[in-house]
Amino acid sequence: MTTGSGPYVGENVELDDGIALVYSPGDYRADPSIREGSVTVFELPIGQPTCPGRPSSVTPAGARMEVLGRPFASYQAWTIEGQELPRQAAVLPLMGTMSGSTIFSQGELCLGGAVFRLGSAFGFSDGVGRFSESFESGDGLVEPAVLAGSTWHFQLWYRDLHPTPVSNFSSAIELTFR
Repeated sequence: MTTGSGPYVGENVELDDGIALVYSPGDYRADPSIREGSVTVFELPIGQPTCPGRPSSVTPAGARMEVLGRPFASYQAWTIEGQELPRQAAVLPLMGTMSGSTIFSQGELCLGGAVFRLGSAFGFSDGVGRFSESFESGDGLVEPAVLAGSTWHFQLWYRDLHPTPVSNFSSAIELTFR
């Protein structure tokens, strides 16, 4: 755990395996929602990037994704977030047992081995190109179960217009669970 401290809100911070605890030890008048002695918990991105997204209709850098949560198999819950996606695009979160590199349509599928979809249906990005979906192992949306010591690779497939309807993929993340 990493700790920093100071006299103002946000200067007392603890970082620990996927979360940040931000303490407010004193009065903070600029934001009345922050109360003296409160703690705010933020989930941080976990895992390591394994490949970038390909150019899309939104940005030359392509869509980005993050996995938020705790890197423990016992935690068994995380959130997949995508950014810089086309607005209102169909999105499908994927996980694989290995990394890979397969050019498909407009993008690059960076998953290999056994590839599974997370969830039973497509989701959609919002009006500004963001996507967020939470998953728990054992809820039927994540198969097979995530075990301690296992390494999984995550990526988003999405529908793009570049300039005609095509498939594309976000950046990918590798995550080893403890």
